[in-house]
Amino acid sequence: MMDMLSEVLLYFSLSYVLVELLFYIYVKCWLVPRLNKRKSPHAVWFKEPDLLLNDVFDMLKSIESVYSIQTFLTGSFCLASFEDIYAGNLDSFLAWALYTAHLQDTAAEQKTNIVSHRKRVEKQFDLLFTEGTHANVDHIKFNLDDLGYVHHPLSLTLLIKSIELYSDVSNFYCAGFSHHSVNTQGIRGSYWIREKSESKKSPLVFFHGICSGWFFYAKIVLAISSDRTIIMYDYNCTKLNSLSFSVATAHEVNAHLLQILQRHHISDKVTLFGHSWGTVSQWISSRCAQLDDVTSCCRSPGLWFNTVNAVI
Repeated sequence: MMDMLSEVLLYFSLSYVLVELLFYIYVKCWLVPRLNKRKSPHAVWFKEPDLLLNDVFDMLKSIESVYSIQTFLTGSFCLASFEDIYAGNLDSFLAWALYTAHLQDTAAEQKTNIVSHRKRVEKQFDLLFTEGTHANVDHIKFNLDDLGYVHHPLSLTLLIKSIELYSDVSNFYCAGFSHHSVNTQGIRGSYWIREKSESKKSPLVFFHGICSGWFFYAKIVLAISSDRTIIMYDYNCTKLNSLSFSVATAHEVNAHLLQILQRHHISDKVTLFGHSWGTVSQWISSRCAQLDDVTSCCRSPGLWFNTVNAVI
């Protein structure tokens, strides 16, 4: 009996190791190289990069008593010392922010614009960056650097998926939610919805942040949707356990939302509610008059409290 049990355990262990090895090979040798293929960035349609960058530094100026430009740039330059960030380093950062390009690949006119933005920052914050480029200082440039990858076992992915499935059933299906797919011009998406057609409150569209799944938001979703229609839009590429890497553009997400509203005969104003990454709702709502972006909460517990009470 013990021999049979030992043999079963041996075959199970070998099978498990084989499956994990195949999963590693799939991710490391096929998936990651595909993800690191460069694509041209989509055109910005909600605000020109120059104006958007000015807004960023204007906001930093307004909060400099609690969050300084030095703190912002130190974080943007991978925690380098502020004194080591030279003019050339900042120009490189601005080239990425404005043109999604390395500084050496920008045209002469673009370089002139980059320098003008740097001088604006120097004047606005009373700074003077050292001329030249510090060779040992680099900055974040997500879509120019290769995608970093840390492997985690398939068993962990399946465990998280199991927790998410349990949460979906216990918190959402059992509470009257339903899950649907949406497809606009070949771009697929999905969402949860629980309708309260008799409610006089505006329907709520919820955008999640970077998370493991909706179970992270189960309590807050149930709390704010007890007496109103709620739509929970899935942006699966930002879910940590997802193998979905198709990134929908602002146009495509907006088209999905319009189709969802039409499908469920929602013609009134709806309220957008976003957490962390979900504050993307701001640039979606700017293209759709039916969407009313009144709440976008980030990291502060105080913002959570105030927003939830405002929505309820």
